[in-house]
Amino acid sequence: MHVRTVWLWVALGVTSGCYLSKPVPAEERSRAGTTPSASGAKGVDASAAQPPTAAANAPSPDAGRPRASRDRPIDRDRVPDAGTLPPRSPELAPERNLRVAFLGDQGLGTAAHEVLQLIKRERAALVVHAGDLSYGMAPPSAWDAMISEALGADFPYLVAAGNHDLDDWYGPAGFAALLSARLARTPQLRCEGEIGLSSVCRFRGLELLISGVGTVGTDHEGFLERSLSRPGPTFRTCVWHKNQHDLQVGAKLDEVGWAAYEICARHGAAIITGHEHSYARTLTLTAIGDRGRSFGAVGDPGRVELGPNRTFVVVSGLGGHSTRERSADHMDDRWWASIYANNFQMQNGKATGSEPLIAFGALFIDFHVGGDPRRARAYFKTTRDEVVDRFEIEAPAPRSVQQRGVQGP
Repeated sequence: MHVRTVWLWVALGVTSGCYLSKPVPAEERSRAGTTPSASGAKGVDASAAQPPTAAANAPSPDAGRPRASRDRPIDRDRVPDAGTLPPRSPELAPERNLRVAFLGDQGLGTAAHEVLQLIKRERAALVVHAGDLSYGMAPPSAWDAMISEALGADFPYLVAAGNHDLDDWYGPAGFAALLSARLARTPQLRCEGEIGLSSVCRFRGLELLISGVGTVGTDHEGFLERSLSRPGPTFRTCVWHKNQHDLQVGAKLDEVGWAAYEICARHGAAIITGHEHSYARTLTLTAIGDRGRSFGAVGDPGRVELGPNRTFVVVSGLGGHSTRERSADHMDDRWWASIYANNFQMQNGKATGSEPLIAFGALFIDFHVGGDPRRARAYFKTTRDEVVDRFEIEAPAPRSVQQRGVQGP
């Protein structure tokens, strides 16, 4: 089946609610309706905003297929040995003006497709998805068809597994298999380890550590420490799905632990997560884990720094599923530079609005800008083409340059 046909079928079927376990009341299909999260927070479900169509009873192309979790039970202890990874390539810095999109919490509705179209318009070369893909609305093949229709069947796309992905992660038709097949079609993107759970990926001089910490697997902290202890390139980014309560602005609980955050901070890697359905970015943090010191938040809100014990954290959870508000217990937080949530918006330390229903979007980072391999520029853009955050990033010279250079394979 042609991918355009598959996407049309997905768009009609999903938005009509044909994959839901029970009918969605009409009042909940309005864009102003809310859907409770697992934590009790309320959010707007844009994927339920479309009217029913004649395609609602169309058969699934994977009808009769056993769920991936039945094909192969999830092995929560399967973790690769990072110490066996091959030596790094001699790339020390990202290629000039390399643009990468970061998002999470997507779904299969119209809003998710609009975010993908935004990514295409912005000419991102890579998407890094911090978990929660289709929310069980349809088989993984339908999600993969949506990505291929919007961006291309060979577009580089990385995923950190989210809690809503686990039932469909393994098996011959699961997300892991589809992502592995996509990886095989994109030789410029190289990964070692277990895809989506504990892997080191390199793309045009950029390094990304993908982790299932807090979601699935064990020894993620050991994996992060071993991987980051090796000489590395200028920019390194840790990506996982879940959060600590203080490092998101909604009602999510402590689900990761501080060790993973502390390891990435110690090695000067940025940290990007999803899970909470809003956008938030910290100042430069120099004492992550120490709430009494506001996590060591310092510096200009519009400029963050990476280096030993210097990092910043982003939650980019507006991929298309729903939106949520900042919860009351975050009103006194002193470590946020920018927040984009229902009922409260702030950019670079200044309140900018109280819009009750925000738009979806993605974080874009341009690496190696202005001829400086240690500089990056970032912005969060919505599907309304509004830029609601803009900041610069400065990274240190890589240790391999400072100390002894990087040996090739």
